[in-house]
Amino acid sequence: MSERCGGCCITLVLFAAAVCLLTAPCARADGFSGRVGGGLLLISQADNLSGRGEEILGSRNEKPRSSSIVFPIGLFELRYAWDGNQVSLGTPLDEPAGLAVGYRRKLEQGALTGSVQYSFWGREWQDPYLVGVPRSATRVHTYGGRVAFEEIGGSPLTLAVKGTAKAVVDEALSGDLRRDGALLDVDMSWRQSLGGGWVLTPTIGYQRGAYLGAVNSFHGGNVGVGAQWRGNDLLFVSRLTGTMAGYDREHPLFNARRHDLGGRFSTMLTWSNPFSWQQLFVSTGAAAAWSDANIDFFDRRAAFFYATMGYQF
Repeated sequence: MSERCGGCCITLVLFAAAVCLLTAPCARADGFSGRVGGGLLLISQADNLSGRGEEILGSRNEKPRSSSIVFPIGLFELRYAWDGNQVSLGTPLDEPAGLAVGYRRKLEQGALTGSVQYSFWGREWQDPYLVGVPRSATRVHTYGGRVAFEEIGGSPLTLAVKGTAKAVVDEALSGDLRRDGALLDVDMSWRQSLGGGWVLTPTIGYQRGAYLGAVNSFHGGNVGVGAQWRGNDLLFVSRLTGTMAGYDREHPLFNARRHDLGGRFSTMLTWSNPFSWQQLFVSTGAAAAWSDANIDFFDRRAAFFYATMGYQF
């Protein structure tokens, strides 16, 4: 998938699916706790760079064609808390095939969190620009870390910094087209309680992608707003985000410098203790992601629907 939004669809998936694991109150303040869940995911996407997309490219000048896939998903998180500290082990929030280790320290005002993660979920074409012949997919490894200062100084403000390194296993591209590199993501959010169980969270972010191929390196930004409502055993979460990116160098195959404008929308509903089944939860959600580029080849569309069920202890 693409450098800027290579995981945009699956990030939305895990945003919704992981919320059902991570936003409900812990079973107890200290000691061990955890949640596990699983379900099915339906994805429909149009992306010329995704190694799970159309195998044969008709022309570099055409927009991507849509393809769909259904597969199972599984999520888990194990936690141990003591004296304002918490360590965790589980599925990364934005990758379904990987592992994350985290730490959280409650401060007098706010909290500090940190995590590291690894994933082998990514798939890209060895050479995504081949025309008229089957393209071969290759695995992408990602390694990352995230640090966040939550509720800074007792305010509703949170600042988060995330770095992710990417390695394409069988890279067939060279020079300015190479895709190995790193992504820096800085986000600020403001959590505002509105009463009646509603919470509104505006966000703003900056991204810098630095890759071995200069045509894939970019500066980007996003602005969005999230809404959450909690009532008894029901949790509703929705988010809308606008994105933009400008790339560093003219693409030699298209004789133009790439610019993207896009957005993401996701919504989900989680029901805890359904039908009085204690410690169980069910969740369903949908999302869409889109990006329009000045070069048709890089346009992207993705939509998904998921349903999960899980157990917390």
